[in-house]
Amino acid sequence: LTMVLTDVLSQNCAPFVEPAVRVLLEDVMAHLSSGSRTAERSFLTVTQASTNFLARLNLNMAKIDNRLNDIMEKLTWATLAMAPINIFQAACGMNLRNPWTYTTDPSLDDTGMDYV
Repeated sequence: LTMVLTDVLSQNCAPFVEPAVRVLLEDVMAHLSSGSRTAERSFLTVTQASTNFLARLNLNMAKIDNRLNDIMEKLTWATLAMAPINIFQAACGMNLRNPWTYTTDPSLDDTGMDYV
């Protein structure tokens, strides 16, 4: 629209535009260019605000990720510490004869299991 007004207000179209209309068109063009500058500044402000928000969000996500990594490291060490106990309990809880309680005499067997 400003290009059209610029062409109308130029010397090429000047003979076809009355002086009163020319003043009004110059005023419209001034308002359009002012509004355009205001819209551009507003766009830049919103863009900068969204960039700042996303940077802050990324910083918070990085902090959360680091905290989760610390928690997972502690849980991993706890799992490694408990693994031998779990393996031993799993072996003792099976319905099989344990090597340290194995006997060939059924009268001494206290497991209550039948020999196969």
